[in-house]
Parts: sequence; C-alpha cells; structure tokens
Amino acid sequence: VPFARGHLRSVHPQTAISMLRSFADKGYKEVVLTGIHLGKYGTDFQSGTNLHELLKLIKKERLPLRIRLSSLEPKEIESDLIDMVASEPWLCRHFHIPLQSGDDLILKRMNRKYTSREFAGLIDRIKERVPLAAIGVDVMAGFPGEDDRAFKNTFDLLTDLPVSYLHVFPFSPRKGTTASTLSGRVNEKEIKRRADSLRGVGAEKRQAFYTSCLGKEFQVLAEGRKSRERGITRGFSDNYLPVSFPSTQLLRNEFVNVVIKKVEKNEVMGAVIPG
Repeated sequence: VPFARGHLRSVHPQTAISMLRSFADKGYKEVVLTGIHLGKYGTDFQSGTNLHELLKLIKKERLPLRIRLSSLEPKEIESDLIDMVASEPWLCRHFHIPLQSGDDLILKRMNRKYTSREFAGLIDRIKERVPLAAIGVDVMAGFPGEDDRAFKNTFDLLTDLPVSYLHVFPFSPRKGTTASTLSGRVNEKEIKRRADSLRGVGAEKRQAFYTSCLGKEFQVLAEGRKSRERGITRGFSDNYLPVSFPSTQLLRNEFVNVVIKKVEKNEVMGAVIPG
C-alpha cells in the first residue's frame, strides 16, 4: 500500500463540503468518509486542519446526511473524536480499527506504533462513552514469528474485548514487502487453523453485539426488500446493525425508526415504531 499510495494527499475541506452538499442535493442519505489513511487527513496542509476539524465544519452545514467513518488507526482516535461520535446523532456510532496482532512482539515486527494494552484501553474508552458503538477490528493470523504463545495472546485479547465483529486475514507473503523477507514463517495449514479460530471468536462477538441491542430503538436507513421475501425490508442502523423489519410499503433510501425485537444467528429483526 505505501508504494502504491505515494505521499499523503487530502481533499481540501471546502471541496469535501461541496461534495457533501452535492450528495445531499441528489438525495443521498449516508456518506462514508474514507481514505487509505483517513486519520492522517489534513497533515499535508499548513493550516492545522485534521479529521476532527473537518467534522466540525460538516456539523455547521446541518446537511440531511448521516456520516460514517471508515478505518482509523488506533493512535489516531483521540478523545475529542470519541466525544463527537457520542454526542452528534448525524455521526455514526461505528469505529473500524486495525489491531492486526494482540502480541506486542509481533506488533513491533509489523512496525505498529501501539501495544496490546493501549489498544485495549482505546476500546474500553470508546465503549464507556458510546456503549452501543459498533467496533470492527482487523486481525491477521500467521504473521512471520507468530508462535503459539503470540497467537494465544491475540486470541485471548480479542476474546476479552467488547468488540463487535472481526475481519480476519491469513498472512500471505507479497514480493517486495518487508514481511516477505522475515524469518519464522508459519506453515499454511497452521495459518488456516488460526484464522478459523479467530473467525469463531468473531462470530461470537457479532452475536453478542446484536443481542446487546435487543429492545433498543434505532434509526435504520432502508435499502429496499430483503432478497425476494415479500413484506420484509432491510437496512442498516448507524451502529451497523443489518436490520430486517416487516413493512407493507417498499421503503428505499428512507430513515425508519425501528425497535430491535429478535436476534437469531446473524439475523436482526425489528419492528417499525409508529408515528
């Protein structure tokens, strides 16, 4: 990624605002702010602009949009951003944060600038301020040097943390990268076993997160019928719940207030709140 990306380049704040106005005028209801390194937004400007300052500018516009943030590095999620997510209804309660490994020695080999304890502290702070926030985590299985103990550290950390879902990646060497030259390569069969174990943790975390939302009310952005099931509409809440609910009307690109009634496996069922 660093080779392909080149130097950091940020869209000017007023250009971003203009784009958001355009999306709102065209009827869009949700926009994702994204980038290869979103948390570094504005560091190439001389004005001191950063992601939090951009969000404050967006707030002033009072646009009829819901804003979702894409992946952010752990060290770039400051308290002011967490507070803003906690207090602003237009800013989705959703964080996606790469962990990659729960073992400090492996994190050093990956050139990651945080420890497992710092990562855990960040997750706890988010959950304290935003209890129903969705927290997705990237994790890699089988990075060179990951022995049984290192993998157990990752497994145990993710088991203990109140995260919402995992994106699990098995390590595979890529020519030209530093990782491809490191010693301590893990065999492919063991990498697959570890990745499957982490996916099992991810499934449990997702189920627990969905269950924690039972009885709660959410504003769901309807995306139309669920598959071909008649009378069932599907959409997403701001905290990334995939909610299905009965509806006699074909609802698409509309916000609907829904209460969560039932959770079965990966299925979240709700009911429209009258009014």
